[in-house]
Amino acid sequence: DRKVYWKNLFKWNNGKASFNDFHIHNSSEKEIAFSNIRNSILPIVGRFLFGRLFYSIESAGIAHVVVSGSIKSSLDALSDDEFQSIVDSSIRVLGDKFRYEPSLYEINPVDGYKRIKPLRSYLEKVAELKGLDQDILGTRVFEVIVNNYKHLDGVLRLPKLKLRFTEEDDEAYRCGSCKTVHLHFSGGVCKNCYSPLKRSMQLTVKEIRNKNFLSKLLERNHESVRMRCEELTGQTDDQLERQRLFKGIVLEETKKANEIDLLSVTTTLEVGVDIGSLQAVYQGNMSPMRFNYQQRVGRAGRANQAFNIALTYCRGRNHDEYFF
Repeated sequence: DRKVYWKNLFKWNNGKASFNDFHIHNSSEKEIAFSNIRNSILPIVGRFLFGRLFYSIESAGIAHVVVSGSIKSSLDALSDDEFQSIVDSSIRVLGDKFRYEPSLYEINPVDGYKRIKPLRSYLEKVAELKGLDQDILGTRVFEVIVNNYKHLDGVLRLPKLKLRFTEEDDEAYRCGSCKTVHLHFSGGVCKNCYSPLKRSMQLTVKEIRNKNFLSKLLERNHESVRMRCEELTGQTDDQLERQRLFKGIVLEETKKANEIDLLSVTTTLEVGVDIGSLQAVYQGNMSPMRFNYQQRVGRAGRANQAFNIALTYCRGRNHDEYFF
């Protein structure tokens, strides 16, 4: 029942982590620690697997989520490949509705596909297109997910899912209505807006990757850069602690684990909060007055760094158009 901040469970020697014997006494406690850390990380993984629009692993043309690499069709009217693609899109629909565990959100268990509106709408369109009975198709797909692969109550268990990775010359489809990318034919129906997908829409994975931000980043194959971001607002409880870590006032052996690189702030910084000198300031909208702008961007470059920059992003909104 002891509560320990996760970073204190490890010794950080030259950036390498090993268990701290002061807190971890046996293999059972190690497994509990790993389990708690894993359950904190998996919801973030889920958001990448199922993120909407351009920010999911499928939209990037990298891979798509499956419950199994090979599913046999239980309907005579559908081939194995057709049935597999319908199940795969159903998995994506569940993921897009955050129906996975571990999750940051409360999930209501259901006993059938009809209780999940987006899934019901998708399967209705597929059944209509294929000339199938909607209830039979929906029940068979839901049974495969829930009974065969144990994603009970229509809730995906993230550790049980698999990824099917793509090659550049594999087929892909982009919906003509909402532009959602599918790495398979999806039963001939867009999983997002339920518009028909046509074979004439077929692209290659390479074409998808060439226009996707995440894919281009992966292609560059840069070395990973550590970046810890935290919030600093009037509602932040540990303001002084975060200011200290942002300034780099931290023991060298714990620097990699604790130092803060990026602060997301409100106008708190206009009222004399000392966070030291910044290399860069990025404003999400235009400052309303000249002195507001000076106070905000003036935070950059106070220590005579060789490089500093201040950027302001003006969107097509009334506020930015008026004050810019």
